[in-house]
Amino acid sequence: MRRIYALALLVSMGTGAINMIPFTAGAFETRAITFPVEGKTSFSDDFGDPRSGGRTHEGTDIFGKKLLKLLSTVDGRVTYMRADSSGTSGNMVTITDSEGWRYSYVHVNNDSPGTDDGANPREWAFVPGLRVGSRVVAGQLIGYLGDSGNAEGTQPHLHFEIRRPDGSAINPHPTLMQAPRYAMAVGRDIAVNPDGGYYVLTGDGGVHAFGGAPYAGAPYFGNGVDSARAIAVMPDGAGYVILDKLGGLHFFG
Repeated sequence: MRRIYALALLVSMGTGAINMIPFTAGAFETRAITFPVEGKTSFSDDFGDPRSGGRTHEGTDIFGKKLLKLLSTVDGRVTYMRADSSGTSGNMVTITDSEGWRYSYVHVNNDSPGTDDGANPREWAFVPGLRVGSRVVAGQLIGYLGDSGNAEGTQPHLHFEIRRPDGSAINPHPTLMQAPRYAMAVGRDIAVNPDGGYYVLTGDGGVHAFGGAPYAGAPYFGNGVDSARAIAVMPDGAGYVILDKLGGLHFFG
C-alpha cells in the first residue's frame, strides 16, 4: 500500500499564528508498516543529513535502549543478512515485501547483554533460525537494537531504511510517524489453503497469507497478543475461521 501526503506550516510574522496550507511539491511517500522497534524510542527527521565521506543519510535513526526488540515491519522474506559487526553498517538485515519494497535494519546489536564487548554473539544479534529466504510476518521478532558498525561509541540506535523496488530510498520519517506500535507478534497456528499457499495466524489475530493464498480479512485483537488460538480453512479454500481464546469464532470470506 502506498500513500502520498504533504503539509506546510505558514507562520504569520505579525501574530505568530500557525496555519495549515496544502502543499504538493515534494510530497512524502509513505508505506503501511508496523513500527520496527518494540519499546520506548526517539527519532527525528534526519533523512538527507550529511555524513562522512560526502555521503547523505538515507534512513532514519531510531534511538533506544540496547537490546530492544527489532520487529519485522511487514509480511515478507529476508533477502539480505550481514553477520559482521565491522564496517559502516555492522550487523544488518533486509526484508522485502510482496511488492518488492525493501526495509533494512542497520547497526543490529553486537554485544553480550550488559556489556559493550563487541563479541558479536549471534543469538543477541538475530533470532535463531533467521536466514536469507526466511518468511517473516509483521511484528515478528527478528533481532535486537545495538551499535554495531560505525555506530560504535554512539547511543544505541537502529538505522532504518525504506527502498523502492528500483533500490532508491524514500524518507522513512513520515512512515514511522504514522506506523502503529504493537507488542511482538507471536505465531499461534498455520493452515494450508487447498488452492495453494498457506496462512500464519498470530496471537493478536493477524492473518498473514503467503504463496498466493487469498486474504479475506482478520479480527485483529489489537494489543491482545495472546487472544487468537487457531485458524481453519474452508474446504473450498474461499475463506477461513479464527478461534479466539474465549471460544469465539470469527468467519472471513
